[in-house]
Amino acid sequence: MTLPSDVDFLNASPLDRSRLLAQLAHEVVGILNRWPAAAGPAQASLDLVDAYLRNGLSAEDVSLYLNHPDPNQDLSALEDFVDKDPDACAALDIVIYATAAVSAIAYAEVDPTGARTPDPIQNVTPTILLDGLIKYRELTRRRDRP
Repeated sequence: MTLPSDVDFLNASPLDRSRLLAQLAHEVVGILNRWPAAAGPAQASLDLVDAYLRNGLSAEDVSLYLNHPDPNQDLSALEDFVDKDPDACAALDIVIYATAAVSAIAYAEVDPTGARTPDPIQNVTPTILLDGLIKYRELTRRRDRP
């Protein structure tokens, strides 16, 4: 796959950025299979992302794993489950960026003023999402080295 330049990514529509990040997340989520406690929530979050992109889903549903009430299911808290492995942490981050990108679209549709949008999702910007693409590039470079 040919990845967009940073400028092209930043200039893409929110939906195109979300689709790309979801695709990248699907490519790397398998890295987490060594850590089932992290792989389960990450895959479940991507399943919700896919459901939203296919036929819609509530904003609360698609963002569930970004702020899960159970810390063992919250994506941002799963780094400890992967023993701080750099590739697994990067894969988790990419899943988080994909979920955040889609969640931002979902909340913008139902809450244009942002009054009910959770803080982490209010802070989603193209520049922040670019970090997901950068992490993917770094991860694939590391994994492609002999």
